[in-house]
Amino acid sequence: RALERVDLTALAERQIGALSGGQLKRTFVARCLAQEAVHLLLDEPFAGVDKASERTITRVLRDLADDGHTIVVSSHDLGALPELADDGILLQRRVLFQGQIAEVLQPDRLALAFGIDIAGGAS
Repeated sequence: RALERVDLTALAERQIGALSGGQLKRTFVARCLAQEAVHLLLDEPFAGVDKASERTITRVLRDLADDGHTIVVSSHDLGALPELADDGILLQRRVLFQGQIAEVLQPDRLALAFGIDIAGGAS
């Protein structure tokens, strides 16, 4: 069932070392599903994956969150966050901002996090 949820049933017999990056990430999510994990901590879940895998992983994670699971994602892929998360924390050695994703992704907040002076270039 876990492989079915991440669209990998056709590859169930394939060795893990023979999987692509996206297939491997989906396999890790399937492992969490099979273990019935309640809390998931994911570091850069979309690094090295294709858009189809990103959509699948996002769908599964949103479903899990909707079912009450705790999902914590560390990501530099800011474009994926609106579909993935409701709330976010902007960090740079300390919490710079915490709130809804739309608020976290405001240009002035991102500029602060990335050390950019919006008015005049890099600081």
